[in-house]
Amino acid sequence: AHQEICLRCDGTGKVTCSNCKGKGKVGSRYWTLTGTTNCPKCGGDGYEDCSTCRGTGVVTLPDD
Repeated sequence: AHQEICLRCDGTGKVTCSNCKGKGKVGSRYWTLTGTTNCPKCGGDGYEDCSTCRGTGVVTLPDD
């Protein structure tokens, strides 16, 4: 087996958050609050760990 850079995240280990689409903020779902709040999935940074490489930036492939 050998390791290669993950093509999904280009080796960064991070991808755009699927919940907020990279904005880092989401609209409040509660009627008592207005405006936006930090995305609960990414914590407001707009990115989440890549699911392909589990945030490591590399994938292990079998040798041919």
